[in-house]
Amino acid sequence: MIERVQRLERQNRTMRIAVACLAVLCVCCLLLELVSPARMRAAEAETAKSLEAEQFVVRDSRGNGRVFIGVTADGPMFEFRDTRGKTRMSLAMEKDDVLLNVYDSRAMAADSRGRLQARVMATRTGLAVGAYDSGTLTGSVVVKPAKTGTTLVLEDAGGKAVWSAPPPATGTGK
Repeated sequence: MIERVQRLERQNRTMRIAVACLAVLCVCCLLLELVSPARMRAAEAETAKSLEAEQFVVRDSRGNGRVFIGVTADGPMFEFRDTRGKTRMSLAMEKDDVLLNVYDSRAMAADSRGRLQARVMATRTGLAVGAYDSGTLTGSVVVKPAKTGTTLVLEDAGGKAVWSAPPPATGTGK
């Protein structure tokens, strides 16, 4: 009974994290709209001043880097760190995909990041929200838009569909 309650509490925590990630993703999408190329060109027309760098670091009152904005080989990246310098959330582009990662505060050995708790990934083929326990994928929710309608799929840790709406015509869940 205790094991079942612990499992339910872990699932509840995972769902809360997933909902929080979706909310942050929505806010990020709104922010990306605010910095759309059309808006940027209009702003450039108003003023010729600019600030350019490969990386921006926002520091707290103690001088610790808390927000990092930069560009990696795969694309732009935002990283948010806690007071101990551990990465708690990152937003990055990798090729054509957008990734939002949420980490817990317990860092793994020789790593400035905590253990991955949730990942929201937007790709050309859909949107996925993955839940992690101790850094290991436990399952995901995948939204797959199509001409015939959007499909919502719940997948286990191995990527196998365990439920979908509407049910897949092939019976495979994919």
